[in-house]
Amino acid sequence: MNENSEKLFDILLSNNPSILIRENEDYIFNIIPELRKSKGFNQNNPWHIYDVYDHILHVIDGVKENIILRLTALFHDIGKPYTYSEDENNIGHFYDHWTKSCEIFLNFSKKYELPDDLTYEVKKLIYYHDINISKLNREELNKFLDEFSVDEINMLYDIKKSDLLAQSPKYHYLLAEYDLQKENLLKKKEISKWKFGSDNEKLISLVLSGDKRATTSLYSEYIEDKEPLPKISERSIILHDDNTYACLIEVENVIITEFKNITEELAFIEGEGDKSLEYYRNEHYKIFKKIDSNFNDESKVVFEMFKVIEKYN
Repeated sequence: MNENSEKLFDILLSNNPSILIRENEDYIFNIIPELRKSKGFNQNNPWHIYDVYDHILHVIDGVKENIILRLTALFHDIGKPYTYSEDENNIGHFYDHWTKSCEIFLNFSKKYELPDDLTYEVKKLIYYHDINISKLNREELNKFLDEFSVDEINMLYDIKKSDLLAQSPKYHYLLAEYDLQKENLLKKKEISKWKFGSDNEKLISLVLSGDKRATTSLYSEYIEDKEPLPKISERSIILHDDNTYACLIEVENVIITEFKNITEELAFIEGEGDKSLEYYRNEHYKIFKKIDSNFNDESKVVFEMFKVIEKYN
């Protein structure tokens, strides 16, 4: 970073940044000339009660003292004057303004040599700040969940809520919806993702066809790896070999028992081969013996029954 960006950071991390921004407009408009265009730019939209500039300052004041959040707030709507259009009713719109805002921020970051990790985080939050997460399709949502950590989801919703609070009060009821969206996203982030230990794609095809409704694992592995045992109603995602999502499953029952106690009925539910107990015992014995040379009929196994909740493309 250089001296200009350090001064900006000091302003942004003050208790009331909007006051210092107004007091240092000549300096700030010099290093961020695009911001000058937002001052006095009327949004002509019922959602908004401030011009673009005043809206930006309210959003900055409304987020935590965190440079990622404050920089995101500063640049989040800076692209609006460049994307403005009006419909037949003279209502203003700013379609895809987040892309223009990202472009302006990246140019600023390059010029003033901001750290790469900071640039990456701010750009991501700017891009997603005005996108309606609830309207993402399955592929888009999975991409979002892959890209965003728990901390980043929390920061995104800090921005979204401050953004909303800097708009017309008649839309503030959406704050509750934002809280629900964030809660659902964080729950999805907690879902574990895994692959079968062997013949993953073959077993996935059996799961998707409905033939395979259970899986068996060694109890000792959970103990040694200090992993929690599966629980009824717990959900997880089975991954293809290329790490794309195959399906979402939910645990229906968990049986912890000695290997010798697995019955014909349970072997049939596992659904592999000819679904017989003989096939089940032969195949699992070979697999488990490779994992644990001491494996025998008295060894404990975890028999986990599940149902498919959702199949992915």
